[in-house]
Amino acid sequence: MKANLLKKIQIGNPLINLDLTKLYDEHQSTTTDKELSDFYHRALTLCEGSEVATRFLYAMISFSTGIDFNPNTLIPDHEN
Repeated sequence: MKANLLKKIQIGNPLINLDLTKLYDEHQSTTTDKELSDFYHRALTLCEGSEVATRFLYAMISFSTGIDFNPNTLIPDHEN
């Protein structure tokens, strides 16, 4: 049995504060890294268009992976 490498938020999950209870329940039901990874992919798609939810999901991914992941640094700034 492989140990999970991703950390799952157990306390203070922001999905509750965003009133995304279905996503929260889905997050809570994940038990493997693959399920958690699949959850993040689905959640990002479902929350597309909500800047606040998307930012919190990226923060959750950063927590899970232990890597400060900021997608805004991956997008070139074409306005300057």
